[in-house]
Amino acid sequence: PVLNVSTSSITFKVDVHSPVCNRFAPSLTNSTYSSVVAAGGMITASFDIKNNDYYGCGSSSIFGISGTSTNSWTYEIWPSNEVDVPSYSSKNIEMRISIPNDTVPGNYIFGINVLNKASGQIAHADLPITVTDPILITSISPSFGPIGTEVTLRGTGFSSTRNSIQLSGMGNGYTEEQTVPATPNWEIKFNIPSTITIHDQYGFRIVPIVDGNY
Repeated sequence: PVLNVSTSSITFKVDVHSPVCNRFAPSLTNSTYSSVVAAGGMITASFDIKNNDYYGCGSSSIFGISGTSTNSWTYEIWPSNEVDVPSYSSKNIEMRISIPNDTVPGNYIFGINVLNKASGQIAHADLPITVTDPILITSISPSFGPIGTEVTLRGTGFSSTRNSIQLSGMGNGYTEEQTVPATPNWEIKFNIPSTITIHDQYGFRIVPIVDGNY
């Protein structure tokens, strides 16, 4: 209300109240790169958690994370199973899911739950996972060579149509991916790319690409 008015000024009263706290279920966005894994392997599920609580609830909120499956698969959560997310902001989490060796190849659903610890509201997302036959590498030839060298992998469990060869540097942060088919005699061939650093060591991961799963 206005308290006083003069020719040179006006005086009024302002009542300042604390902001209202309204809490909501978080948002959960799947950003997983690949959901195809061989039995006995591990898949890294990546999700973004968004805190939808109003600013009046504080600068951040705590969220609990858990996974569910009908197959008793084990998992680890990074950075932890509870995360502090600033209001109206997002934070990425990773869930590393271990697939047992005896898992029957097929399509599965792994559930991810995020709980707003203050309100009890939950967000849920389903991660479809395709499990393929176990991959067994019986030989690698050659074991070293210059840039451009064709490397031949022999083994079983490859896709006959498309396989993702994911190269990674040991400790230098390098990553490279090539998509190649397998030959009828269970061979995969790929070339050492020109983008690697000479004299460094590199590892690789093979992911069979199942048509209809991306």
